[in-house]
Amino acid sequence: MPERFTCPRCGRTSYNRTDIAEGYCAWCHDWTGPQRRTEDPFNRDEHNSAPGLRTTVAALDTTDVRQLSYLGTDSTAMHSRSKGWLPAVMLTIDSVPLTDAEGPEQRLKLMLTRSDVELLLEHLSGAWTGAQADARYGLREQ
Repeated sequence: MPERFTCPRCGRTSYNRTDIAEGYCAWCHDWTGPQRRTEDPFNRDEHNSAPGLRTTVAALDTTDVRQLSYLGTDSTAMHSRSKGWLPAVMLTIDSVPLTDAEGPEQRLKLMLTRSDVELLLEHLSGAWTGAQADARYGLREQ
């Protein structure tokens, strides 16, 4: 599998594994790669409305939202005076502004212990379950 996907329409590059596998461009909000989907799962043409999330409170403000551009993991260890060497994971996250917002690429590096990794996985699992329900049933304004 390639390490990146460059959109033939807008020229932007994604390092997200799912984008690469599906040929999806988050900036164009479309599958523009050679492996593009034949159906639009958002049914934008059918609804004839601009893409975007609707929340139960108000329209989603994406001003400070960033998109993953690179995710790296490395095994490592850190030393504790009381416990000696402990296994750890170095997590590197690069991000760019979502959509057309201005701003530089940013890098976050985290050293995670086993309990940090377990907590992160627990939170991601719960969020993913909710995201699947949101995608299946849609977010409805009340």
